[in-house]
Amino acid sequence: GQDGGSGVADCTAPVTYAGPDGNPAKLVGQCRDAVGHLSAPVTFELRYDHTKPARPVIKARRTSRGIAVSWTAQGDVVRAEVKRSPGGKGKKPAVVFAGKGVRLVDRKATSPSRYWYEVRVYDQAGNAASRTLAVEPSTGILLPVGGAVVKRAPLVRWVPVAKARFYNVQLWQGKKKLLTTWPSETKLRLGEIWKFGGRTQRLRNGKYQVYVWPAFGTLAKPQYGKLVGRVDFVVKKR
Repeated sequence: GQDGGSGVADCTAPVTYAGPDGNPAKLVGQCRDAVGHLSAPVTFELRYDHTKPARPVIKARRTSRGIAVSWTAQGDVVRAEVKRSPGGKGKKPAVVFAGKGVRLVDRKATSPSRYWYEVRVYDQAGNAASRTLAVEPSTGILLPVGGAVVKRAPLVRWVPVAKARFYNVQLWQGKKKLLTTWPSETKLRLGEIWKFGGRTQRLRNGKYQVYVWPAFGTLAKPQYGKLVGRVDFVVKKR
């Protein structure tokens, strides 16, 4: 304050504003001169927000491209950050999304293991709220996704079985078996043309079924475990 007469004796003491929320929130100050005259009140307006946004609701599902994660962003949420645990090569969480938006496809989350996703949303004032969702480990056949429509021979990939030395993979179309093979890896690229049962087989348009069993022992004397899984897919080339 300033006063050209008796001079300023005192003014409203400094304050630290800590609520309630307001847009605007108002602070009022006055000064007093040496003979007791009060100045007119002076109002200072500010935007104050100390309330956290609503916690996000998270959904996640495994797809052929990775794990699809979506979340809600209610009210005045302006950005989000998503962390995945475990991260890349280490155990530390990895930031897989930062910015505006409410969904992502985590293409690096291809392991059948369990993952955790923490979604943290921020409002314009920097207040944050978060929630964490666990994506359960995969079981059975990972690729192709059940009911997938493909234009070419798909890659079949499945969860490894402990102590299995190889696997028995069968391709059927209805009641007709088109292929039996014994890969040692947990994946198999089907072909467009192959030999089976003394005949040339072709992958044509239609619905197919893949079955995978774990195998122990040797190829000459295999011992099979419980079915790893079955998946149906549709070939539609045109």
